[in-house]
Amino acid sequence: MSLTTHRFQNFETLARAKEWLGQMGFPSDHIEVSSTGLPTMTIQTEFSRLPEVEMILNAAELTDPEGWPSYNELGNLRTKIVDVIPEPAPPTRSSTTPIGWHPDE
Repeated sequence: MSLTTHRFQNFETLARAKEWLGQMGFPSDHIEVSSTGLPTMTIQTEFSRLPEVEMILNAAELTDPEGWPSYNELGNLRTKIVDVIPEPAPPTRSSTTPIGWHPDE
């Protein structure tokens, strides 16, 4: 058995995800919902069904415009962006002209 924990933007999205998991055959006694603080759901399932759980959770988040990306996705997104940004090129020196300024006295 495996545990998956997911944080949601709001309780409506969490309720939708719980309903969809139930419709897909996940027993309700294997789904734990936290009603304090951030809306959080923990699902206990077989390892082979984890991709199915992730797809359902992502689908629930996608139907909530305020909830996508989720807190976890934002954390992963920052990591991916940092990996993709290339090193800055060293500055090239072109012909320069000194600029002078003399205030009126």
